[in-house]
Amino acid sequence: MTHVFWSVRADAAVVFGIAVGAVWLALVGFRRSRVAGATTFAWMMVALAVWVGLSGVHRLLTTVDARILVAKFQYLGIASVGPLWYLFCRSYARRPLTSPARNLALWIVPALTVIAVATNGAHHLFWRDVVPVSADPADGVTYVYGPLFYISAAYSYAFVGLGTWHIVTALRESPPQYRSESLVMAIASTVPLVANALYLAKLTPDLTPMAFAVSGALFGWSVFRGHLLDLTPIARGVLFDRLGDAVFVLDPEYRILDVNAKGRAMAGGDLPLGAKVAAVLPWWSALIGGETRHADGPSVIRSGTRVFDVAVTPVTEADGVLAGWLVVIRDISQRLRDEDERRTLDRRLQEQQHVESLTLLAGGLAHDFNNLLTSIMGNTDLLAMQLPPDAAELRDLTRTITVGSERAADLVAKMLAYSGQGAGPAAPVEIDAVAHDMVDLLRAAVVRQCQLAHESSGALPPVSGDATQLRQVVLNLIVNAADAVEAGGGPPGVVTVRTSLDTVPGANAGPPAPPAGLAPGQYVRLEVSDTGVGMSADTQARMFDPFYSTKAAGRGLGLASVQGIVRSHHGAVAVHSLPEQGTTIRVWLPTA
Repeated sequence: MTHVFWSVRADAAVVFGIAVGAVWLALVGFRRSRVAGATTFAWMMVALAVWVGLSGVHRLLTTVDARILVAKFQYLGIASVGPLWYLFCRSYARRPLTSPARNLALWIVPALTVIAVATNGAHHLFWRDVVPVSADPADGVTYVYGPLFYISAAYSYAFVGLGTWHIVTALRESPPQYRSESLVMAIASTVPLVANALYLAKLTPDLTPMAFAVSGALFGWSVFRGHLLDLTPIARGVLFDRLGDAVFVLDPEYRILDVNAKGRAMAGGDLPLGAKVAAVLPWWSALIGGETRHADGPSVIRSGTRVFDVAVTPVTEADGVLAGWLVVIRDISQRLRDEDERRTLDRRLQEQQHVESLTLLAGGLAHDFNNLLTSIMGNTDLLAMQLPPDAAELRDLTRTITVGSERAADLVAKMLAYSGQGAGPAAPVEIDAVAHDMVDLLRAAVVRQCQLAHESSGALPPVSGDATQLRQVVLNLIVNAADAVEAGGGPPGVVTVRTSLDTVPGANAGPPAPPAGLAPGQYVRLEVSDTGVGMSADTQARMFDPFYSTKAAGRGLGLASVQGIVRSHHGAVAVHSLPEQGTTIRVWLPTA
């Protein structure tokens, strides 16, 4: 009897040692929680420590009631091991449960198990009976299990088996350097399962705690030698499915052998393996240029609004025979849009710098030239005053000098207008009235080449500015439009002048839209459209440059001065024109 008592004590010491090892592995897991599955592993070790540690206490006790009480608490760990092992294996294999409801559902049976054990005295459905093995208390007790026990055991075994299956799957897909660690974990999970199953079948004594000793040693080896919680293996499925590019693996006849998640999304859902890739990628035929592809490398394919960079690489066997194709597809639509926006911004910046340079040049030349003209005209007047009455020929020459100087002064005024200078005092100006007056004034001058029309949306608020310069804006736009109609050489066209109230940003009645830099607010919009020859993109890019003109004669300062005047009035100009389809120029001027 003494020998039996001390053997039980020694057995309990081993069990306590296993429990301490499980606690130690739990602490390691909590410290390395950044690794996938490490926290779940730590809680599983806590559950094992509860199971095994209380098993040691159970062996030391000598009364049946005390042992039943400990067994009830022991099931807090026993019922938790299966679900925790399952969750750990899924996390480690990068297949975690993403639904909170599913995670919660895993714990319904363990919770009912703990309740059933705690209330067993009322129903005896978990343990039908608990009887001593012999008259010696050290020999322990025997539990006669009821139906609820077998349901709980089957549930735990099922999840241990499912978790082990995920580990085996990860073992198959893992790189070689991680396979030994996955294999050890698979073995560690099955040893206690087998030992407990043999015990329940009454083929062996309860060796489950000893089996956990073996499992603990294997887990310890995985942690400190196999780097279980230091490095996380990237399974093939994880790597393949989480690539940012769509990847298709094809056989030599372009049938789909494999495809990642990005590829499935591109094709619109799940794809049946063996389907022809041309059936799911409509642009495939354009890519390969026929039934057989003779060259590999990147290609750019446009499909609707999307642009793809496609690389097709042949995969060959060791003897050089073609085994299939690896197709990597990258959607570069957004990148191209970003590049277009960047080029647009660069072009606008260059245009702005170009305009600023011309403005400074025009302003400087105009002021210097104006000083010279003042001297020329003043000296010419003095010379004319000193000529004798009979010097008619000389008087004609001085008048010619004066007329030339006045024309030069008009040119200087336009250069000053382009540079945003030379404006008179600001006053309220009715743009609709100015447009109406200019249409009436010019109707007779252009009647042979086109018809002039004026459309008004009603009473409009005034704008603040120089009335003379704003009349020049309307005049230049109408004359320029009439010249465009005449250049067509066809039947008389139409020049339409429209005025309206516009809110920026807001609704815009067709192109052109207000420029992006226009400040928000209310604007009077002046629109001059014609049915003339229109302009090419190159002409539109230079139409506001000083001294640029498409006409055989002319100084090319009309539209340049329009832009300068509008800019000095804090407005904006936009143009829409297509060859042979006419031109529309819109001017926005802020209301007073």
